[in-house]
Amino acid sequence: MIEEAKTWLVVFRDDPAMLEHRKAFGQQHISYLQENRDTIILAGGLRNKEETPFAGGAWLVSANSTSDVESLVQNDPYYNPEHRKYDISYWGIIQNSLSQGASIE
Repeated sequence: MIEEAKTWLVVFRDDPAMLEHRKAFGQQHISYLQENRDTIILAGGLRNKEETPFAGGAWLVSANSTSDVESLVQNDPYYNPEHRKYDISYWGIIQNSLSQGASIE
């Protein structure tokens, strides 16, 4: 029996020192997201206010288990447990307005 993928929300919270790590590993992080675009469906940085530096990020992930999601997080070049914390939540979606192949800018 093939297990159907579930939807997960990962929310990252960074301390201010993570900004340097972001600068150093930004391109590798973008490449990682592109390589995993079938699993990491949506990804982006979070700011406390529009004009402030990034303070974290969020991913929408399609995966079979929490451990699969944790593996994605820990293999990301942005993974830095000293300066970035994360929470993984199972997301029981009841509405989805995104269509396959839709792009959000």
